[in-house]
Amino acid sequence: DSRRKPLAEIFRAGSDAVLIVVRWILVATPVGVFAMVMGLALRTGSEAVGVLGSFVVLYNGVSLLFILALYPLAAFFGRVGMAKFARAAIQPQIVAVSTRSSIASLPAQVESGQGHLGFSPTTSGFLVPLLVSIFKLSNPTWGATRVLFLAAIFGVDLTLAQLVAFTFSFLIIGLTVVGVPNGGTAFRTLPAFVAVGIPVEGLVLLHAVRDINDYVSTLANTTGQFAAATILSKGDRAMTGNEFQARKPPPN
Repeated sequence: DSRRKPLAEIFRAGSDAVLIVVRWILVATPVGVFAMVMGLALRTGSEAVGVLGSFVVLYNGVSLLFILALYPLAAFFGRVGMAKFARAAIQPQIVAVSTRSSIASLPAQVESGQGHLGFSPTTSGFLVPLLVSIFKLSNPTWGATRVLFLAAIFGVDLTLAQLVAFTFSFLIIGLTVVGVPNGGTAFRTLPAFVAVGIPVEGLVLLHAVRDINDYVSTLANTTGQFAAATILSKGDRAMTGNEFQARKPPPN
């Protein structure tokens, strides 16, 4: 105990110090955000509302196009009918939109995949949870749309190399994003925007409409995960379905 207690006190002191720092950050962050955005708001005035509205329409339109493109991709590469895939995807999509959480749609994806598309236990127990954990289609879409929109607003010229590096960084960050409401990248990606010359105040301003865009983001993530599971489980479904029965040798 005489040797353990000093070590325990060191870690306890470190924990207390971190909590104090976090409290100060929570107090100072609103002041800092206000200071960053105030200059932009004074320059733009009511035009900021139009900028935010334009971005909401742009991002939701781009995301819906990606979602619609998933249907023929899943039908073609997954060897299922498009109408059949659409019926199977409705239940997870409803859960995703109502909860704004792709993790919450996991049971619905498993149940609907087994009932409508014949997902095997391997697909339901391993593949679908893996995709829900790491496959977030909205992350590169959200990042690329913001950086291009802000570059156009602030007149920043982006090179192809910068766009490639920026998108790649978002793909890496997307692996760590939690599939819960407001569990996205938030300001963790701020250095990526600053590195390509995007003003911080523009990024903060667009974050004000993050909740509005979160519905279509969750819908895109869930549809992408379900489509990926349908495509990747094609061979597995074939071996557990009618084709497996057809390949069985006839009884002697």
